[in-house]
Amino acid sequence: FRMLHPDDRVPAHAAWSAGWASGEGWTVEYRFLHPAGHEVWVRDEASLVIDPTTGLQTWQGVLIDLTSEKSAEHDLRRSEQRYRALVEQVPAVVYLDRYGEGDHRTTFSSPRVEELTGIAPERWTADPDLWQSVIHPDDLVRVRDEMTACIEQERTLDIEYRWRHTDGRDVW
Repeated sequence: FRMLHPDDRVPAHAAWSAGWASGEGWTVEYRFLHPAGHEVWVRDEASLVIDPTTGLQTWQGVLIDLTSEKSAEHDLRRSEQRYRALVEQVPAVVYLDRYGEGDHRTTFSSPRVEELTGIAPERWTADPDLWQSVIHPDDLVRVRDEMTACIEQERTLDIEYRWRHTDGRDVW
C-alpha cells in the first residue's frame, strides 16, 4: 500500500474493499512508485476462486503492466493539445471537410472562421450548405468547379476567393 502513488491510494483501496465485500473481485488501474523513482502503471484484476471440494476461498489476481500504454496515451494527449493550440492560434482558418457521394460537410473549423465570416465554428459543422451562402456570388461557380476538379483528381484545393462577412463586407 505504501508503494501506491498517493493520488491512487483511495480509489484503489475503495475498489479492493468493494471487491472483497461483494466477493465479485475488482479491476482497477493505479500507479506504483518504483524504488528507482519512476511511476509504474498497472491494471489489477482479481476474482474470488472457491474450491468446489473443500470450499476453500482464494483470491486470484494479476497485475498487468500498463506503463507503456499510459505513456503513449499521455504523449498523444500532449500532442493533441499542442496541435489544437497551434490550429486555434494560427492567423488563418483551419478546417477539415468530408466529401462523399454528393455530400460535402465541414467536420472541423478553427475559431478564426468567426472573425473572418461572423459565423461561429459550430454553425459551419452543423450546416453542410453554409459554405455556399458565404462565398461571394461572383466566385461561387469557380470555387465549386475547382473543388469538383480537386476531388476528382485527388489533389489539394488551392484557390483564392471572397467570403461575405455577416456585417456585409467582403473578406478575401
